[in-house]
Amino acid sequence: LNSWMSLDDFKYIFFWEYLHRLLGRLLGLLFLVPFVVFLVQKRFTPQLAWPLFGLFLLGGFQGLLGWWMVSSGLTELTSVSQYRLSAHLTAASLLFVALVYVPRSIEPGRVVGQVKPFHLWSAGVLLALIILQIAAGAFVAGLDAGMGYNTWPLMDGAIIPNGLGVMQPLWRNLFENALVSLFLSIYGSITSSSSFNFSV
Repeated sequence: LNSWMSLDDFKYIFFWEYLHRLLGRLLGLLFLVPFVVFLVQKRFTPQLAWPLFGLFLLGGFQGLLGWWMVSSGLTELTSVSQYRLSAHLTAASLLFVALVYVPRSIEPGRVVGQVKPFHLWSAGVLLALIILQIAAGAFVAGLDAGMGYNTWPLMDGAIIPNGLGVMQPLWRNLFENALVSLFLSIYGSITSSSSFNFSV
């Protein structure tokens, strides 16, 4: 496996992984130190302090998931688990949503026109579809699914290719069958983009 990889190739990959970890820790410190200082100086109201502390916890949880993901490729597998990769990427997406939501909730911008319940509902559905699509993309990456079928709209010569349900029990196909993973990712992206056009 990976017989092409030399020591220099491994060092290159390790460098970016190590830099990634250092950057995560640096961001945590850059958030925590001012947060504690401002908290001691009582510049925060409780209504603001708790959401900010929640952001810090989400960031720490993201780092923990990253370690958990990488460890799967060191002990159990020769590559990282697609389950853990998806959890890591999905948590990062939720953290991004929270980073946008918390500042917006402090001082919401002026709304032009009337916001109807349909707009809120459609925006929520679209956001959920996007996050699901990101999670599906992680399974595609973790299973190297994109390496097997690189044509569209036909996959293996068919709209609905053979082999979508070959694993038993059937639920395993959703998470461990590379063909199913790629199929769902492709048509999930079409659904998400169609939903965006519908919502606007």
